[in-house]
Amino acid sequence: MSTFREQQLEQAKLDIVAYQTARRELITGKIQSYEIDSGQSRQKVTRISLGPLNAVINDLSDQISELEEQTAPACATIMRPV
Repeated sequence: MSTFREQQLEQAKLDIVAYQTARRELITGKIQSYEIDSGQSRQKVTRISLGPLNAVINDLSDQISELEEQTAPACATIMRPV
């Protein structure tokens, strides 16, 4: 059974893949617009949207890092006096 934080982490990973795919498709110049379907909503992005798209990717990356820290197993550090 996964915790709420683990579910958030998995969703954030899925979201970042979707946004990175959209960015890659727009940057290659093959298409003019791309629709991101997160499963909860749909968002259409264009080349003009690359700035905000990059900001979302950076935010998701930060969120993933934080969630990975929160869901990592705790470990103890044992130190010996010198």
